[in-house]
Amino acid sequence: MHRRIKERQFSITFSKNQLLPMKAMVTLQRKELEFKACTQATVCFDYADSGGSVYYNENLRINDIPRKGINEWRTFTYQFIMPALKDSNSQLNFYINNPKGARFEIKNIELKLFNFSNKQ
Repeated sequence: MHRRIKERQFSITFSKNQLLPMKAMVTLQRKELEFKACTQATVCFDYADSGGSVYYNENLRINDIPRKGINEWRTFTYQFIMPALKDSNSQLNFYINNPKGARFEIKNIELKLFNFSNKQ
């Protein structure tokens, strides 16, 4: 069983003309307060229908390469393609998952979403 901690979840709803595949770009800064604190932590994106059921999920590790230095701010940028939402009743949920309860800090989160045009 996978435990998810969603203390601070941000949700975005979309209009009908935005139901296209999207490119997502996330930039954040993190500081590990203990060695390997972020190796299990992930940046998560879910698509949920109007009933709250998740039908798409993308998880990106905050720090997939452990570094010896702690208490240092590091910047990470993630880019990936997400499929189109099912309908305008769906929403995008964004959160940080910390299943081990590790000690780290996150600041300056920037989320950019780019719709792909359906025009030829």
